[in-house]
Amino acid sequence: MELAERRNFPVISVRRPIKIRVMEEVSGKPVWRSGNAAALFGPDLEPLTPQAVRAGFSIMHGLRAELLDRVEGLAPDQLEAKPHPDRRSIRETLEHLADCQWWYLSRIDDDLPYWENKCPKELFSRLAWLLNKAREYLQELPVERRALVYVPSRHPTLDPRERWTPRKVLRRLLEHEFEHLGVIDGDISAAKRAAGEPRG
Repeated sequence: MELAERRNFPVISVRRPIKIRVMEEVSGKPVWRSGNAAALFGPDLEPLTPQAVRAGFSIMHGLRAELLDRVEGLAPDQLEAKPHPDRRSIRETLEHLADCQWWYLSRIDDDLPYWENKCPKELFSRLAWLLNKAREYLQELPVERRALVYVPSRHPTLDPRERWTPRKVLRRLLEHEFEHLGVIDGDISAAKRAAGEPRG
């Protein structure tokens, strides 16, 4: 709720107890492990609308702003320090988030060109540029492609038959950002300790 209020996300005030009902169950593997396939839910099969893209990226920009606020002011050695030997450094995590903008779009476009020659090299400029490209791509997706189901041939997950739709791409972009936001504070504290700095 605090995050929603800080970033002006739409919030519905509820005055009575919330009842949760399971609408759909899909078996799968943990999405926080790189390479695992992500579930395809019923709503993912609905056509992606421009309104959904605008709403999704309004939240996405808020999540990204929250993430960048938390890493702002870190020294170069803190960005490079690994919170744990088998975990990414903060810089590597940010580079991973940037790279995934293209990867998620490539789930529904085997002909999507690589953007490395056009993309800024500086990390934070690259993050902003790729996020904007992802928004533009989904916003301008032709009507006839907005409800198609794709099985990408490039850079597949551990399930080469994994199915993707434009709505699933938008959902996973948001989930993926939120997943990393959920652990970034602990990673920052660990990175500071690894770099020899007290927790700030």
